[in-house]
Amino acid sequence: MKEYELIIESYNPCGGREHGKKDLMEIETDDPVTFVKNHAQVTEVEVVTDDDDELLIEVNQYGYVKRYMFTEI
Repeated sequence: MKEYELIIESYNPCGGREHGKKDLMEIETDDPVTFVKNHAQVTEVEVVTDDDDELLIEVNQYGYVKRYMFTEI
């Protein structure tokens, strides 16, 4: 399994990003998309970008946005 540093950024449409909440954790997974689906309890996610060492996955539920930023360790 791969190890990732994961930043989860949560914000709602009224407060915007400046009032968002950020959590930092280290995880092990072979499939970040499945991890996000299970963590956010959703069936659909949007992979926003897939750069060299970073993966950004976004979940939008009724206007509440969560961004999952994966950096491989």
